[in-house]
Amino acid sequence: MTRRARQGAGVKGDLSVGVEKLAALCHHLVSAYLERAEEVEGAIVALGAKQHMLMIGPPGTAKSALIGDLARAVSGVTYFEWQVTKYTTPDELFGPLSLKGLESDSYRRITAGKAPEACIMFLDEVFKANSSILNSLLSLINERKFYNDGQPTAAPLVSLFGASNELPQGDEETALAAFADRFLLRYKVDYLAEDGDFAALLRMSQGQPAPQVTAQDLLDYQQAAEAVKVPDEVVEAMVQLRRELAHEGITASDRRWRQSLSALKARAALNGATEVKIDRDFDLLVHVLWQTPDQKKQVAKVVRKTADPIAERVDELADEAKEVYNAAMTSKETAQGMEANKKLKEIIKALEGIAPQAALGSQPRVLKAIETITSYNKEVIKVCLGVQ
Repeated sequence: MTRRARQGAGVKGDLSVGVEKLAALCHHLVSAYLERAEEVEGAIVALGAKQHMLMIGPPGTAKSALIGDLARAVSGVTYFEWQVTKYTTPDELFGPLSLKGLESDSYRRITAGKAPEACIMFLDEVFKANSSILNSLLSLINERKFYNDGQPTAAPLVSLFGASNELPQGDEETALAAFADRFLLRYKVDYLAEDGDFAALLRMSQGQPAPQVTAQDLLDYQQAAEAVKVPDEVVEAMVQLRRELAHEGITASDRRWRQSLSALKARAALNGATEVKIDRDFDLLVHVLWQTPDQKKQVAKVVRKTADPIAERVDELADEAKEVYNAAMTSKETAQGMEANKKLKEIIKALEGIAPQAALGSQPRVLKAIETITSYNKEVIKVCLGVQ
């Protein structure tokens, strides 16, 4: 979107420059990280909302690379990252004890270059941290304070990004529940799913460096997000959403619901808007309201039913198409291919009928689904029917 268009959409004055630069950075990272569009947007929204984000997935899914590239694209802010293990000591994250301080009975840490002085922080395998580290991290992420020798010191932390292979289980789940709940945005990541994206990854060259944004650009974006309005209809939709999720046995804390507004506002601002819209912004809540990964699919269904029934129907058709495609490619039989060809064409036709009715925020989803299912059908025709 051009600067003029963004200002026309409602982001006024100099703040629009910062928003525009963050949007350009988002676009660049989406292009650089295949099948990570939601995670990229979520990370930038987290910075705009001054919230924290968690990515759960196996090693080698670009979690640390994505956050590292994002942080290094923001000049004028300090970045700290660390691989946490069960043997990680407080010295590694918060700095060593001052020897001079110990001589005068002061338990003071030298925090230069460590977590207490970071604006953006990434901790890999974050749930492996011991209790003393977690207690200090809670103060950092909740209060933006670090207690050094008992004295609170203001910390510049904007967002903590955490990564883990999985959420805590069993006794660990209870012990870490309070800490895990501080990550407002949560994403389940996996290896590339689409063959075309995997092939593109193998062919990918170094590419262009990420566009740079400044600390002031980030502040402009945060201020634009704070100024975004939340209409009554959005509040009413969230009340309905909470009620419907409760019927499914899925609950979130009052704090999480309240903080979700900051993420919705930051998402709206990133799109150059001055108010939250249900059909454009609500799908972000899919990454806010689940507590365990197995709840995510049900949360997505309820959110999309509340926000945009058409989007829900698109997802249902896309899931159906993927099942048809997988069955055909597994069998590779002519009869199965002919049946799959027929069904996939019917699904594409149904999506083409939906497209004109879709809300503006849902239209890219419809078009992407049509594109993906068309590629499914071409491959089925090639592999099962032998037509090049």
